[in-house]
Amino acid sequence: MARSFPPVLYGLAVVLFALSSGCDETAAAEVLVDLQTDYVAGHEFARVRTTLLNDPAMVVTGSAAHDVAPEDDFIAGARVAELGLVEAGEAQLLTQLYDATGSLVAERRSRAAVGEGTTVVTVLITRDCAGMDCRAAGDAARFTECFAGRCVSDQCVGENPAACGDSDCTADTDCTPTGACGVGHCIAGGCFSEADASGCASGEYCNPDIGCVPTDAVDAGTDSGTDAATDSGMDAATDAATDAATDAAPDAATDAATDAAPDAATDAATDSAMDATPDAVTDAATDAPDAADASDATPDAADATPSDASADAPTD
Repeated sequence: MARSFPPVLYGLAVVLFALSSGCDETAAAEVLVDLQTDYVAGHEFARVRTTLLNDPAMVVTGSAAHDVAPEDDFIAGARVAELGLVEAGEAQLLTQLYDATGSLVAERRSRAAVGEGTTVVTVLITRDCAGMDCRAAGDAARFTECFAGRCVSDQCVGENPAACGDSDCTADTDCTPTGACGVGHCIAGGCFSEADASGCASGEYCNPDIGCVPTDAVDAGTDSGTDAATDSGMDAATDAATDAATDAAPDAATDAATDAAPDAATDAATDSAMDATPDAVTDAATDAPDAADASDATPDAADATPSDASADAPTD
């Protein structure tokens, strides 16, 4: 004989089953983060850090780090984070690019609606946003992020190009990088400059802004693209440690053109000890008359005596 359950107990069982199913769905929710950028992987950035924040509380609910690999195609889009156990609702992603020394190269905030199950968000970071601060006073409050050189909403992601402002392009042919080795791509209405190093020599990489440059010309991730022409490795302040070794010697070859003079301003602190003396090594040809005479360091006061004048007077 079949046993029946009271309606109250049956209803309770249904509710418990629904709650347990709901918990499973919440646990299964995840955010997959892809990145599209024209910063040069392996040269201008080496690691991508992704942080997920619940909105509006801005509480960190997940984070992940991705070290770039040769197979990563950041123009087409590469997976940089898989964040599980995410609560449904509005969420904000903070995506940061770091160079091999751990210095921040670029960052971008993106907002996305996270639903149950799996949500894919494609973050867009372009090199022409270097140096731009869309959060500065005077900018519209909703245009806080940069994409393709213009300020846009944080809802500008690959899945929502309508939030990325007016399009600069409709096809790849509309995008022309300034560097000879750059290849233009139109993505979400903005121009990306892909680095194509196939024509670069050994020991060079493609900077799509200026062309093939020596690998060691990358300024540790600082001003990697925008100021490359200016910062080709000299950056008076940034590369002080690098140039110290060069300038500590008698201005060997690297700074010959600049430092042929006594480095009046830039290297004054470094070269003062060297140039304050009679420049025994560097200026040997010029200072030869000063070879050993300490008295010549002054205006030859000792030689200007009357006795010397008569001794040196011409005779008939």
